[in-house]
Amino acid sequence: MVVGQVAPAESHFRKALELDPRDPQALYGLGHVLQTGGRIKEAEVFYAQVIEIDPRSSAAELARKARRELAEASFRAHALTMPRPDAVMYCLDALQRYAKMEPAEVQKICMEIAVLGQRGLDPHDAAQKHQLLSQPGKYSGLHLLCLMYVAFQQLSPQDDIGFDLAQEYAAAQRLFKQRSEGN
Repeated sequence: MVVGQVAPAESHFRKALELDPRDPQALYGLGHVLQTGGRIKEAEVFYAQVIEIDPRSSAAELARKARRELAEASFRAHALTMPRPDAVMYCLDALQRYAKMEPAEVQKICMEIAVLGQRGLDPHDAAQKHQLLSQPGKYSGLHLLCLMYVAFQQLSPQDDIGFDLAQEYAAAQRLFKQRSEGN
């Protein structure tokens, strides 16, 4: 989309939503237009509505993808070129947990997080509000993303979870190795 066409496109999508406020394609389209225009917070609201209305639709899949990309871009912007210390520690936690588990247990945790992720995991919300049936405690969105990233690195490293934590994972691996050698 050409940036100069954002205002007319926004107007058309808003008119479509006046006719049907629950139209997933119009909601996604408006979110995309707002994102293109740099109105990220507003775009995220419309993407969330698409997912809520029809979570299995192609529009919801596009909205989830857009939300992941926005979250990752924001995550990287905050981290600059350095690994995020909180994510490093969450990856280290995952390495320590998984070292004591069979691959099937790790896969079970990963699948449970993937199901939670269908509703969205916010890497910027530090609130520990998510629970797993397979693990005790409460987790932030970033903690769950780190647990899932490490699981994929161990079980299926060629696959991409849609959120790059390679820097944080590499730093956590160095710490894990140092701690293991220290014992």
